Amino acid sequence: LSYELALSRMPELPMLPEGFNLRPLRPESELEEVVALHRAAHGTDNFTLEERLAIMGTPEYLAHLDLVAVAPDGTLAGNCICGVSEPGGVDGYTDPVVVHPRHQRKGLARTLIQAGLVELYRRGVRLVRFGTSSENTAMQHVAEALGFTCVARRSWYSKHID
Repeated sequence: LSYELALSRMPELPMLPEGFNLRPLRPESELEEVVALHRAAHGTDNFTLEERLAIMGTPEYLAHLDLVAVAPDGTLAGNCICGVSEPGGVDGYTDPVVVHPRHQRKGLARTLIQAGLVELYRRGVRLVRFGTSSENTAMQHVAEALGFTCVARRSWYSKHID
């Protein structure tokens, strides 16, 4: 599913759950941890360090908008990569968004996206996009709660082969 949100005014500031904090990723020391976070959130080992580095090597990538939610114990609880579709452009994105299974249902995905929306708005972005699967009903609810509109649906078919 593809979602869009027009930013005509400053978005609401996010509210973090007690004991959590929000900041940019520290790539010099947290790359392996953020890759492990993505794997845990999706329940797969398919996401690699090389793929993460490739994301970070794109012209759209803005290091200060690679946001992480840090749990009270200091571990990474969630991540949202925000960016601008083209340098100096007015279209942005908040995708991917992942939350570790231990920290799901605490509002972290919403908080990460809201923080990204605030920073994107400050950069002049006025249209924000992100996507999620049709199976991810939790993220669909987050999108709707934040005012996003579903603008496209795609069907994917897969077959598991041993």
